Order: sequence, then C-alpha cells, then structure tokens
Amino acid sequence: MTTLPHRQIDGSEYKRINGNHILSILTPSEIGLPWGSIPRLIICWITTEAKKTGSREIQLGRSFNNFMQQAGLGKATGGTNGSLPRIRKHAQQLFSSTVSFHSSSKEKSTERGYRVADEHSVWWEHSTERSNTPLTVTLSAAFFHEAVKNAVPLDLTVIRTLKQSPLALDIYCWLTHRYFKMKHSTRISWSSIAEQFGTSHMELRQFRRHFLRKIREVAVLYPEAKFEVTGEHLILNPSKTHVPVKRNPQKWLLDAKPLYDQ
Repeated sequence: MTTLPHRQIDGSEYKRINGNHILSILTPSEIGLPWGSIPRLIICWITTEAKKTGSREIQLGRSFNNFMQQAGLGKATGGTNGSLPRIRKHAQQLFSSTVSFHSSSKEKSTERGYRVADEHSVWWEHSTERSNTPLTVTLSAAFFHEAVKNAVPLDLTVIRTLKQSPLALDIYCWLTHRYFKMKHSTRISWSSIAEQFGTSHMELRQFRRHFLRKIREVAVLYPEAKFEVTGEHLILNPSKTHVPVKRNPQKWLLDAKPLYDQ
C-alpha cells in the first residue's frame, strides 16, 4: 500500500499516505530512517529466511561477506570509501525502525504496529573476517507473522537486476503482490499511484513519465505482467505471478530458489 523513502530524508519520522491508509516509520534520531534499495533488499532476504527456516532468529552468516552476497549486495569492503560502513548503517536504520499502519473509514479507525527486529547482533570492527559467533537478527513476533503468512514469491535474479533503483524494486514487488490475488482488471489513477509511491520532489506529469520508464524496465524482466496505460490511469489486468506457487512450498524453495517479499 505504501513504500519506504526512495531518498535520504531528514528527521526520525516518515509518513506516507495512500487514500485512507497511513504508513508511519519512527527511528531514534541519532540513527535515522531507512531509505533506498538496501533496506528493501534486506527485507526481502530476511523474509525469505523466515519462510525457509520457520524461525524468528535469522542467521546472517558467519561473515558479513556471506550475508551481503546472499542478499545480492555484493562483497563487503572496509575503509572510509568501502561498502561495509554504508551497508551497516542502512541495516541499523531498518532493524531499529518501528512501523505502524493506520486505516480509517466512516465506521471505524484501526492501527497496528511493530518493530522489524526485537534484537540484532550484526557487525563489529572486523566483521569482514570469519568469526565463531554467528551474526543474527531476531525478528519481532508481529513482523515474523506477517512475513510467514502474507509473503509472495519474487524472482531473485530480477531483484538483483533492479537493485540500483528503489522505485523499480517497489514496482516489481507491487505488481506481483497485486497479481497474486487479482481476478478482475483494476483501474488506478495516476494521482493515487503518485501518493502510494511518493512524489515529494516531482510534479504529477514528471512522476508519470518516470514511473512509466521504470515499469517498462520491470516488464522486460516480468513479461507476464499485463497492464495498459491511459492519460489518467494505469490499468492492471489479471496476470500470472512471476514465480509460480507450488503446493509443496519447501520443495519449491529448493527447486526455484526464489526470494520472498513481505
């Protein structure tokens, strides 16, 4: 229904409104808010691990390199200009976040919230080296429940291909979520899409051009996605999920090696 920030933003609270739904993310002011592609990749990866292991405690691997490569983030490098400090900061922002969803109507108002992780022991000074102590994240019970109950399969290759664009990642995840249960064509106004995906730095016309460029990039990798474009709307037509869902999820996980998105 909503997305994480695409760009770095100031402050310790982020709010995104989509119709009657509000997403709010809070983090300690000294840590900052999660943004960009990296927390999206981490969410997908830890959701996959939760589905695969059935455990709230996620083993990130005995080296940070192992975790980064599995998550499609490349090889960890230290130093001032290396990837290690940057990835570590993004993960800390994500694992320290408190997320809440608020929905309202004429009849009632509901809200539910959770932290992504109850506890995490992630990186130290020499984390690119192997250690006898596993790196772990203990997911909150609420996040774990959502991940296991409501995840849909995504293609790992597509996720890794699109990882440079947070918007492209969002579109791919959004499409496969919508198609997972879609039975009839759905017409969505560009203003609604703009609210959902965020346009604080763009006019609607500019956002529409940018969004269309990205959804066409996604369509090259996800050719089963059927949609039409009009001046006022994006029309989604029922389509196959990108990764077929089989009855035996454990066998499917081993055979297809997909990546789940929560």
